[in-house]
Amino acid sequence: MENIMPELPTQKTRLDKVAALNGRQTDYKDNGPYRVPGLALRVSPSGNRSWIVTARRPGKKNPSRFTLGDYRELSLTDARDRALKFKAQLREGGDPVLEKRKRREAAAQVASAEIVTLRSVSDRFLAHCRKKNRTADQQDRTMKIDVLPVLGDLPLDGIKRSDIISLIETKAETSPVMANRILSLVRRFFNWAISVDLLGDNPAAGVKPPHAEKTRDRVLTDDEIKKVCIAAENMGKPFGPITLLLILTAQRRNEVVSMRWSEIDQDNKVWIIPADRAKNGVENRVPLSEAALEIINSQSKIDKSDFIFPSSRSPEENPASGLSKAKRNLDDASGVNNWRYHDLRRTAASGMARLGIAPHVVEKILNHVSGSFGGVAGIYNRFGYEDEKRHALDSWAAALDRIVRGQRDDNIVAIRGPK
Repeated sequence: MENIMPELPTQKTRLDKVAALNGRQTDYKDNGPYRVPGLALRVSPSGNRSWIVTARRPGKKNPSRFTLGDYRELSLTDARDRALKFKAQLREGGDPVLEKRKRREAAAQVASAEIVTLRSVSDRFLAHCRKKNRTADQQDRTMKIDVLPVLGDLPLDGIKRSDIISLIETKAETSPVMANRILSLVRRFFNWAISVDLLGDNPAAGVKPPHAEKTRDRVLTDDEIKKVCIAAENMGKPFGPITLLLILTAQRRNEVVSMRWSEIDQDNKVWIIPADRAKNGVENRVPLSEAALEIINSQSKIDKSDFIFPSSRSPEENPASGLSKAKRNLDDASGVNNWRYHDLRRTAASGMARLGIAPHVVEKILNHVSGSFGGVAGIYNRFGYEDEKRHALDSWAAALDRIVRGQRDDNIVAIRGPK
């Protein structure tokens, strides 16, 4: 009797629980409206999970199965994207298997000439990080302060799982959350090393984070919003305006702090965050409410500096710093504690939802590429929702004013930046 491949559940909670059937290796085929034909999750009796795709190599009669990556490192959306790219490469006549073999052989020749250590390739990895995300500076510091002193001089192919566990457990004794961040960076490093054929396996795979972090769901109440906004208005530049823009625009802290004059389209009242500044590498057009635009235009322009909130020491090169101290002062002035700047983004999103703004519009404002715009769906949905985003942010600005001014009628007074 022909074996029927079971279907893959699309819910994350159920996806984590799939197991090998009858004690035998089991392939769960992709399922749902965005399924990719040939993609499957392979589950071994021991519990190991990996993404595979079935496709035909150039010149081959029968299809073969190819491993795309470890389940712990690739989400369902990422696996679908990788499978689509893999199959597209095959259709165009490329042979990923042969090309990978050639790269590995070339890397082996280089490795035979000199011992490759983690330190010797760390700059190359960090350069890759700077192209891919906006947290590269933090990754650079973590690599140099925490990773290289311990693992830097070990041969890359000689680093063992036990070495990584020792590094993480030692850090966890004094800073458990930072230990999690180090593990995440080390995993990313070894995944990159595999992608450029410096290694064949990731010794960090399967190492569990030492600290169980809770997903934050902090949303400020209306009373807390009022207190924080009033304290920010009285705080002065640049941190008062930064705080107000964080909650008015719902954008990320680094994006607001590093805002440039060249990114502001005054005629169309739009802030254009370029792809190379956005955390996810996707350009975001943020409609500016009258309140947000007034705060921006109330900032002083400094010669030869494009930063709206420039550093006092090096205004041409860097944006303002010192937000941690400013946050403590804001807490003291407002009387509101136990919140982070990022919680303002979540508060804004929640506030727009309370106003009846559709979830997909809020996701567009937040520049999320998951959810309604993730994976295959995002490829076919390029509509910008500019009018809907403007309506949402204008409505949210008006609601904020009603909260801050204690008004419940149509006489809306705009939030103004510090004098």
